[in-house]
Amino acid sequence: MGKINKAGIIGLFLCLVAVLFGVWTNGGIAAILNYLNIPSLVVTLGGSMFAVLATADSFKDYVEGLKSIFYAYKKPDVSVAYISEEIAKISDMARKEGLLALDEYVSNLE
Repeated sequence: MGKINKAGIIGLFLCLVAVLFGVWTNGGIAAILNYLNIPSLVVTLGGSMFAVLATADSFKDYVEGLKSIFYAYKKPDVSVAYISEEIAKISDMARKEGLLALDEYVSNLE
């Protein structure tokens, strides 16, 4: 497994802190406890997950989609310089040989 994207995790944590701080400043600890309503959480999360399951092509696709959530917090193992070179190469090819020449080139990309 690659390195973890610390900025994504910190951002998610700070988002939670900001929401809880906003609720706390409105009514103290009691307001936070009133804000955390378990039945509402079950309806929201369960309903959205099962709605996605209902629209998925297969159960395998649904499970793969759930697994892909964690990719948001994983740093990609890609060089920015490599991507820049590829974009420059593709744009030169499109300018010189036309857009149809890109079809074969793009089919060989990873």
